[in-house]
Amino acid sequence: MQAFALPRVEISQPNKIVKGHVVDENGEALPGASVVVKGQTSGVISDINGNFSLSVASGNVVIVVSSVGYKTQEIALNGRTTVNISMSAAVSELKEVVVTALGIKREKKSLGYAVQDVKADELNKVGSTTLTDALQGKVAGLKISDSSTGAGGSSKVVLRGNSSLVGNDSPLWVVDGVPYDTGIDTNNMQWGGMDRAGGAFDLNPEDIESVSVLKGPTAAALYGSRAGNGVIMVTTKKGGKNGQLGVTYSGKFTVSKVAYTLDEQDVYGQGTNGVFSSESDLSWGAKMTGQSVAAWWDKTKTTSYLAQEDVMKDFYRDGGVQSNSVSFQGGDKDNPFRITLSNDYTKGNVKYNSVTKTGFDFVGSFKMNKFMTFDLKADYTNTKGLNRQELGSYSTAFYLYATPRNIQLKDLNNYKFNPDLAALGDYEHFNWYGPDATHQNPYFIMEQWKNKDVKNRLFGYAALNIAITPDLKLKVKQGMDIADTQYRYIYPYNDPVFTANYPESEMSKYTSKEMNSEFLLSYNKTFGDFQVGVSAGGNRMYKKTEGLWGKSGKMPVYGAHFLSLGSAQAVTNSLYEKEINSLYAFANLGYKDFLFMDLTARNDWSSTLPSANRSYFYPSVSLSGIVTSFMDAMNISYNKKLINYGKIRFSIAQVGKDTEPYQLLDTYGTTTDDAFGYFYTTEPTTMANPNLKPEIATSYEIGTEWRLFNNRFGFDITYYNTGTKNQVVPIDLVQTSGWAKKYLNIGKISNKGIEVALNGSVIRTRNFNLDLTANFAHNRTELVRLSPEANHFTFDELNGSGGTMSLRAYPGQKFGTIYDYGYKRDNKGNAIVDNNGLPIKTSDQIKLGDIQPDFTGSFGFNLGYKGLFLSALFNFQKGGDIYSFTENLAAKYGVAKRTGNREDFVFKGVTESGAVNTKKISAQSFWTNAPAEEFMYDASFLKLKELSLGYVVPKSFLSKYTNNLVSNLKLSVFGSNLLYLVKHTPGTTPDNSAFSATVFAQAVDYAPLPNTRTFGISVNVGF
Repeated sequence: MQAFALPRVEISQPNKIVKGHVVDENGEALPGASVVVKGQTSGVISDINGNFSLSVASGNVVIVVSSVGYKTQEIALNGRTTVNISMSAAVSELKEVVVTALGIKREKKSLGYAVQDVKADELNKVGSTTLTDALQGKVAGLKISDSSTGAGGSSKVVLRGNSSLVGNDSPLWVVDGVPYDTGIDTNNMQWGGMDRAGGAFDLNPEDIESVSVLKGPTAAALYGSRAGNGVIMVTTKKGGKNGQLGVTYSGKFTVSKVAYTLDEQDVYGQGTNGVFSSESDLSWGAKMTGQSVAAWWDKTKTTSYLAQEDVMKDFYRDGGVQSNSVSFQGGDKDNPFRITLSNDYTKGNVKYNSVTKTGFDFVGSFKMNKFMTFDLKADYTNTKGLNRQELGSYSTAFYLYATPRNIQLKDLNNYKFNPDLAALGDYEHFNWYGPDATHQNPYFIMEQWKNKDVKNRLFGYAALNIAITPDLKLKVKQGMDIADTQYRYIYPYNDPVFTANYPESEMSKYTSKEMNSEFLLSYNKTFGDFQVGVSAGGNRMYKKTEGLWGKSGKMPVYGAHFLSLGSAQAVTNSLYEKEINSLYAFANLGYKDFLFMDLTARNDWSSTLPSANRSYFYPSVSLSGIVTSFMDAMNISYNKKLINYGKIRFSIAQVGKDTEPYQLLDTYGTTTDDAFGYFYTTEPTTMANPNLKPEIATSYEIGTEWRLFNNRFGFDITYYNTGTKNQVVPIDLVQTSGWAKKYLNIGKISNKGIEVALNGSVIRTRNFNLDLTANFAHNRTELVRLSPEANHFTFDELNGSGGTMSLRAYPGQKFGTIYDYGYKRDNKGNAIVDNNGLPIKTSDQIKLGDIQPDFTGSFGFNLGYKGLFLSALFNFQKGGDIYSFTENLAAKYGVAKRTGNREDFVFKGVTESGAVNTKKISAQSFWTNAPAEEFMYDASFLKLKELSLGYVVPKSFLSKYTNNLVSNLKLSVFGSNLLYLVKHTPGTTPDNSAFSATVFAQAVDYAPLPNTRTFGISVNVGF
């Protein structure tokens, strides 16, 4: 028999069609879900109704279903041809990545300290052109107070309350891992000066991907001396990853209208005691009924005696912003790049005032080989400011609030120059009264006080990343921040108020340079259940600023603004130089992805401290545990629909701070600024201290984070306690010592508080969503102790015709108490009157309030329906006090609304003997002598900070009608500072009335420029 073999025959199994329906956790159809066979790359997408149809082979097939924001599912068909799939939302916090110290990206769950992240979409909802404005109300414990100082003004930024007696309490700003100078360029105070925004003004919000706020010393320990008040980490957009070139345009156009001014009366005009007088500077005259009175510019003529209504809104103009930004992004994941060109023009609300900012930004990364990557960033900004406003007692608002209600703006404008001299070609200051230091024509001021500043700034870095092994990496980085700023002041006309000086010209130039050189060696490895990261590095910070200033003195002719023509020329120069060398190390340890510990250590050597105290060391340690992951690992059951994520954390840290240069040795100054132009030296008034020590802040923090109800609700709660000691403070000395002040290491300040961040997704369906957010912060700052040499510290005080209010700190009291004269009272609290029935003022200044709020916060919502969206943000503050010097000034002059009742009245009080007061007094006698206590107000408020309505055009529409030319398009209208729902101040605002970014200025509204309400439109389009 012959054997033979049959050929093998393979029979292929036919494919079959599987149909399915995909829904979310609410049972709503989920379109756009990806459905693929496991192990394959092609698949299908669920349609608008959540349905799909997929061809699969027979046998044991597993399909993979995924959708953005939902957990990916693997489903074994087991022969089924119909399947229903319910998707559950992903727990985003478990994989949320934030930027931490030194620009290192880490999972938020592993951090043992408070960090709050704000994404680009939240920053740009209402077209903010400054990052500080965009951040307001979006981070618990971050208080940003705008100064009411005109276009391009500064903001005071504080995290977790004030912590310094000398204003050294601003957080450190860091852009892409490099410290960014945000020092405020200002010389404004009670007696004039101008305000310019800090360095954060140079940042373009359209370039920003996210902002991570590292709160307190623990989060910022690795940044050293300047990070004791926290860090604001700015991460910019880096470019494309798909190898294609994209173009993005962003445009914003706004109008700002004067909205919040002091309430004024419109019944009584110039004069005293109810009688008109053209010689009076008060508005305590007769009722204005249109009668004819002598014209102030020509007593031989008459004018109608009528009220100038809406004086502030008519004097100040509408302002606005035109902002345009174009970005080009391209490259792939290994070699991305991004280029941005931007221009912002801000028209101020005061005539001639404007700020123009032009920027160029490049950021790119180049993978040289599999071991080395080179990163480069260059950001150039040119800022031009025109005619920034004099502030305080020399502001246009000050003079308007002191002007009788019958003085017409058109007349002030027509007769700002002396008409008799103007006819001869000689232009001199002319006003309805005076002119003198208290009475100046605001229209003349706008023509006389001309100024211009130009700032050129170059910021960037070059970094080399070397992967020595997959686990061992070295980063070397050089950062730079260079700025050149020039100022020009011209006072072209004669002015009787400043007879000896004007016409005059001033010029100055300042150059600053900060260089940060650093390296970081990092090792990261997983050993079984343990994740280990160990890093060591160093930094050299060198900063230098040079300045040159000169003025002409009075010039003999108009129009020739050369310093050499002046009669009293003067020149000075300045130098600031500082260096800090640092070494640091840190370790990040993790166990089973639910228990984490961070350790840091840093040592600084500062050039501003004496050699014996130049070196200072500070450590930190933090722990965090993921409760839900621990329970899963231990097989502890819990309701996973109720509890999706839980975390607890604890940390303790120290951070050292040095001081400013040149406080160790007494030095003499030199000048030629005297009546004869001679060169001479000036003695110092503050005694140096060669034994200064570093300031030390010690912080404890505990917090917890939870996500509940299928990730519908989340909260983050933090308690912190920080003590700051050895502050370098200039303390007043007795006059017999020969010195005004002396630098000492003194005091201890305590900051304790609670921060709460809430978020909730109330409604989440296929087409509709409603999300809520809220932030809450309570902080108490207290001066624990001061010094044997002083029983209190004075931040600053008003003086002269500007009043006597002072802001102080006393041991055992809240930080920032307001002192001034009040009503003298008996032991029952009754005000005491004199023999004429007028209230008696206290003989000494008394405590009238404090600037600390009980709590601050915000709440808002985001509402979406298909492509439409509506969002709103409300800011609030409860507690704190503010002194309205503005109303005090206007009341003395009879301008304030509260002075509108001119009937004689009996002041509620008692006599020195205790008898009830029955004597009537005139309104004029009361208001011209009322103490500061009468003008104290609760600083609480609730306002609608932001409102935005917009539409995101569907991609399918853009693809169809633009032939794929336009990839995305968003249009929106918005408003900001729209409405105060709660406010106690007399027309002015309690939160935006400061004349500078100092602590003192937060306690008083001192004739600020009016606050505005802004409306705008924006367009964002991508190609």
